[in-house]
Amino acid sequence: MTRKMHYFKIPYGSRTEYIKTVHWINSRLSENDLCLLCVNNIPGKLDSLVALVAEDQNKIEAIRNYLNSCGIVLYSDKTLKDLFEEMKSRLWNCCSLHHKADEEYIRLSFQELFYFLEDSELEQRGFHLTPEYQPKLFISYSWKDNEIVQRIVDHLEDIGLNIWIDKKNIEGGEHLHEAIRKGIWQCDMVLLIISKNYEMSLNAKAELKTAFANVVANKKDWRILKLDDIDPDSIFPSLSQYKYYSINEENELIESILRGLDNIKNHK
Repeated sequence: MTRKMHYFKIPYGSRTEYIKTVHWINSRLSENDLCLLCVNNIPGKLDSLVALVAEDQNKIEAIRNYLNSCGIVLYSDKTLKDLFEEMKSRLWNCCSLHHKADEEYIRLSFQELFYFLEDSELEQRGFHLTPEYQPKLFISYSWKDNEIVQRIVDHLEDIGLNIWIDKKNIEGGEHLHEAIRKGIWQCDMVLLIISKNYEMSLNAKAELKTAFANVVANKKDWRILKLDDIDPDSIFPSLSQYKYYSINEENELIESILRGLDNIKNHK
């Protein structure tokens, strides 16, 4: 059976903060597993990730849970073959970490693979760094689903996403529908969290019409999460023709959102 590759990203400009995390994960792997530190040192494309291949999927789930607690997403959309093809094109400099490598060895591996200074070192030398553009995600949902929606929003914010949600972004005395219209216009992507409660909410369905018009007119990206067995077409005609995720596919949804927002950020 082919073992699936998972990976997580490390911010190039603050990588030393992740050395302990990499050490913790690597120490959970065995000699038959693979942990690859991969760094892209091409100016303008600086990037880094840690790729994992493990025989025991229980290890992967334990690592996923640990990373989630740190606000880090474990991706699974890239294969080991993809990674090797990119290495052939010199996109990545990589080294394999032995499962018994100590923290100092991993620190030295970081120093060897990363060519350019971290953000904090650049600032100490007098360079003023312009903050990266942070795309914004609009959340459309029914208030009756507030508990589960809040859990999802907390997770998205923990991994660093910029979220627009009514209860946080609408000021007292502000007109509800006008604030939502502006919020959708200001955001780069829309996440619809639909359910039977959503179907019964006139405000939510009005919000959806506004969101859909904005998505079409401005060619914005969107994602759909289905909380229960609601028929998407009962909420909006032909909505079922768009890809949607069920609640038990939350990890896949988050991966898709992050890829979409990364693509938006890279084209700003």
